[in-house]
Amino acid sequence: MKKIDKHIEEQVEKTLQAFDGMERAQPKPFLYTRLQARLENKAGKVIRGGILSPAFQRLALIMVMMIVVFNIYTAARFFINPGSAETIPSSEQLFVEEYYPSTPTLYNISQVNTNP
Repeated sequence: MKKIDKHIEEQVEKTLQAFDGMERAQPKPFLYTRLQARLENKAGKVIRGGILSPAFQRLALIMVMMIVVFNIYTAARFFINPGSAETIPSSEQLFVEEYYPSTPTLYNISQVNTNP
């Protein structure tokens, strides 16, 4: 065990001594400006090439128009004429009336109470 510990200590000392003679790394001149120019060039290509293409603009416009038309249809259907939706019996009510005609339901009870 002592032999292994001594070997590890020697390896650590060798590693630390290797760092003693090292100097701080110096970047090439104008590194920052070259990196900045490269990043701006790549960002410009992505925006101009993919996202703002005419085909994408037309597709986005069509999708927005479809959503607006759907919202107008929904508002007209449910908010302008709300009484028409209440008079149509639901599929559950039709099923109960067809297969269980003698079973009282809320729909049947409300019809009985409204007719004197």
